[in-house]
Amino acid sequence: MADILNNLGVLAKVVGDYDRARPLYERALAIREERLGPRHPRVADTLNNLGLLLFEQGLYDDALPLYRRALSIFEEQLGPEHPRVAQIAVNLANLLEEEGLDEEAESLYERSLAITEKRLGKDHPFVATILYNLAFLFDKRNDFVRSRAFYERVLAIETTTLGPDHPDLLFPLNNLGRALLERGRFEEAEPHLERALALCTANWGRAHPVRAEILYNLALLAWKRGRFAESRHFFLEGAATIDGHVEKIFPVLSFAEQTAFLEGHLRRGVSDLLSTCQEEGALRPAYALLFRWKGLLLESLRRQSVIARLAAEDPRLQPKVAELTALRHEIATAFHEIGEIPLAEWQQANAERTARKEALERALSRSVPPMRLRDPLAGIDLAAFQRLLAPNEAFIDLYRYWRWEGGTFGEDRYAAVVTMATKGPRFLDLGPAERVEETVGQWREAVRRGEETDAEWKELFTRLWVPISAKLPSAIEEVVLSPDGELGRIPWHLLAASDSRHPRRLTLIGSAREWVRLERLPPLSREAAPTLLLAGGIDFGTERVGGSRVAIPPLPWTLEEVERIAALARRRGFKVHLLTGKRADKARIVAELGRARFAHLATHGFFLHASPPPRPEGRLMTFEPLAASKGRRKRERNPLIRSGILLAGGEASTWAEAPGGWLTAEEIVGLDLSGMALLTLSACDTGRGTEVT
Repeated sequence: MADILNNLGVLAKVVGDYDRARPLYERALAIREERLGPRHPRVADTLNNLGLLLFEQGLYDDALPLYRRALSIFEEQLGPEHPRVAQIAVNLANLLEEEGLDEEAESLYERSLAITEKRLGKDHPFVATILYNLAFLFDKRNDFVRSRAFYERVLAIETTTLGPDHPDLLFPLNNLGRALLERGRFEEAEPHLERALALCTANWGRAHPVRAEILYNLALLAWKRGRFAESRHFFLEGAATIDGHVEKIFPVLSFAEQTAFLEGHLRRGVSDLLSTCQEEGALRPAYALLFRWKGLLLESLRRQSVIARLAAEDPRLQPKVAELTALRHEIATAFHEIGEIPLAEWQQANAERTARKEALERALSRSVPPMRLRDPLAGIDLAAFQRLLAPNEAFIDLYRYWRWEGGTFGEDRYAAVVTMATKGPRFLDLGPAERVEETVGQWREAVRRGEETDAEWKELFTRLWVPISAKLPSAIEEVVLSPDGELGRIPWHLLAASDSRHPRRLTLIGSAREWVRLERLPPLSREAAPTLLLAGGIDFGTERVGGSRVAIPPLPWTLEEVERIAALARRRGFKVHLLTGKRADKARIVAELGRARFAHLATHGFFLHASPPPRPEGRLMTFEPLAASKGRRKRERNPLIRSGILLAGGEASTWAEAPGGWLTAEEIVGLDLSGMALLTLSACDTGRGTEVT
């Protein structure tokens, strides 16, 4: 059975069905460990296969221990110069190279090459694999002479041993074509890329994600040669290929895997399409993809709440949901223990908890009936979306993207895509991101200091709203706007209302997906005595911060705030639950949130900054060794633990296994808030961080 599962996993990976491949490998691994023991070579085979799959998805932290364990098993069981040792060493070297450890990676490649040439001969196919890795390494160092020589030797070996139509040839063909393209040798580059595309299509079909990468390189080549219509065709076809995998794979990945997918595929796709498809005729097919991509992460977080609700209906899901809730709490609690225990120990424990959490996220996503997790945009194309807009309504989608010109990265910019019921979409450039964000920052800082903001507000109005308003016909009275990046931190409704020439009503929304979901909700039913949860005047006590106990300053005016709201709500017939002082602790707030119809929390918010996202390292798409597509940044797997609110530090409870008032976003996403009509967060530090949807 384990052999069948392992082989099915290999097949699923080859055809790009990563969602199906992972559980097959994991089941095969569990069976082999139980029947053969944890140090058997067959166990190492499956560890390697699973590591390759995770590596291709950009999950390097997960892949690394699998590779190291597999290498240790093969060295112990087969000897240090066995060909299988060389194979695992190559995979490990590839991952180390991805982490920037090029010297250590090169040493492992050379060790593997020596073993393979000695044991299998200089023309063996695996020699070509190692040479391919070395070619890529030298290519990164801009040593084109050595890199090209290695790629050409790879092609010669593989053509002889595998045949001229084998899919393995497409990788060196693409990379060599890319290297030639990068150096302006277009005539030489084009046949390599065209042959790579033909081999990919013939062997794996038109829907494989690898094909999208080759299409992107062909698109760049066509753009550099002035063949703009052909370039747009390639970009759109590549983006459509990735879009097919969004619909199929994205919903059942863990949150970390979804973030990796967005970074590895969609961020680049947004920039490519917005850079090349700005004219209205070209923009329509591009935006037909873009408007579906925005909001995917937020929709994923909403689904976690749906899963929590379904657990109450299905006893089979309850143990898994309870375990997931406990793990989220452990991860959030442990984050604030940094500094109290050795860092290496904390990192290992955090990685183990995170791996268990992500496995549960995937399992629960697969367990829920598809109709209960239906995407609001399912069956909605751009034309159908426009039909949902009223004649006097416009949808404005903002994007922060990397603009490139002639295939070379230029700068970060903001853009708006304006769509109306019978017109658009239309592209509007809003200028360099650095200048826009400087304007936003100056206004926010003036507000924070309590200074006059007339000059900063005028600059915001002129730079952002005036060009948008100019794109809107006079018949447009209602505007629905979806921000991005720093543009989510300004009061757009005030900008729209302060337009003396044509004031408009503006609604702020996360994405087109969220707007469609809200439009389809039934009207809010009237209850005889709706429940209102209020929390304020909280006694925070002390909390652990960086290994120390820190006194949290009180917010005395929040007590008056919630008491006034309570008095008003009681006069309106609300059933009020008012929690103040020590009673506003984590356990009570969590329990009441699940029962309340409305909530108002007046407390401290917190946001702990992580590293900013990097600039792109280049626009050309290279097939890195043994991987189809992956990013170059080590991704944070639990970003939601960096944000949350502070509550009273109560005693240990049934919900929270340890005392403390930190309620993080990581924990909140797992709560069943399906009965909540409106939750107001009256807190500081609530509009910060990098907005990723």
